[in-house]
Amino acid sequence: MACLRFNQEVASACRNSTPGVSTVYIANYDSILSFTTDAAGVVLSGLTVSGETTGNKCFYEIAQNKNVASFIDTATINIQNGTAISKPKLTIKVQGLEKEKITIYKELLQATVVAIVKTIDGKYYGLGFSNGLDAVTATLGSEAAADGFKGLSLELEGTEATPFYLLDDSTGGIGTAAVLADYIV
Repeated sequence: MACLRFNQEVASACRNSTPGVSTVYIANYDSILSFTTDAAGVVLSGLTVSGETTGNKCFYEIAQNKNVASFIDTATINIQNGTAISKPKLTIKVQGLEKEKITIYKELLQATVVAIVKTIDGKYYGLGFSNGLDAVTATLGSEAAADGFKGLSLELEGTEATPFYLLDDSTGGIGTAAVLADYIV
């Protein structure tokens, strides 16, 4: 198998990149029947699902307060063995201790899921589509401080052959709000 060669030019940053996650959509891993990417394997361009409800909707929305959620992909490389894997990690906080938050906690302790993340600048990214994401740490409760956090904190992590995907945001692409809405419960 031929190895990839680096052939990208990167323009200097214009200081217009806005970090932060506004919304997370989570689906059970086994609800994703198939997905397609562009030729480079960077942009997720198609998705076939087996929905949890009528109409094949399978993603559940988990809104996030500002400055609490994050996602990152860390490569693990072993030169001697000739391996390189991607380890996507999604960190979320769900405010409150109501029944549905406790249910989310219990379910995500056991479920393997995939996630679509919407960033503050309106871009969508897909994590865990090849092998899924699993909870690696989870806490449920309340901090002592008067301005402390009360709710669910969760880290989901996966092992993938490639980094997370950018969702196609061209007209009619899966990374547009209108098309993505077809998959959200």
